[in-house]
Amino acid sequence: MTVHVYAPAPAERMVRWSTCPDCCKRSPFAVLLYEWHGADSTCMRCGRNFQDGQWCRLDLVRDARRKSKDAARAAWKRAKP
Repeated sequence: MTVHVYAPAPAERMVRWSTCPDCCKRSPFAVLLYEWHGADSTCMRCGRNFQDGQWCRLDLVRDARRKSKDAARAAWKRAKP
């Protein structure tokens, strides 16, 4: 038995300004677009993650929102322009 992990590279990356449904403030979103999987966006003000427009739950750990923002920044920097 073999395990295959499919992790595609983002087709496009951008920063989009919009009103966050979670913090209700106008804030920047780090957006990574994938061809077959839709968009993965994270509010850089509150750390809430959205996948293809749907809310994703935050882990129940200390500083989950800060860790979410840091992970979004790192993934956005790693993505090829």
